[in-house]
Amino acid sequence: MTALRGVLDSMFSRRILAFDHEAAKALPLLLEFWEMNPGAGVLTGPHGPELQIAAIALVHDCYVATEHAEPFRAAGVKVINPWDL
Repeated sequence: MTALRGVLDSMFSRRILAFDHEAAKALPLLLEFWEMNPGAGVLTGPHGPELQIAAIALVHDCYVATEHAEPFRAAGVKVINPWDL
């Protein structure tokens, strides 16, 4: 397990974005957006991983690669759907 962790750290340590304080501050804004726009499609519950991913992407102005693009796009998250390429 330690060897695998070392390999993953060396390959991805600068590519993984954490759910940090700034992303946590974006959560209420996302929740408010979906409350005000019920037709936009909702990501899973207030503690759902997709909601956290959306917050991280917004804070870092980065893309999310997902097949379920519409709720992310509706919230202003940039999306790449790998199945559309």
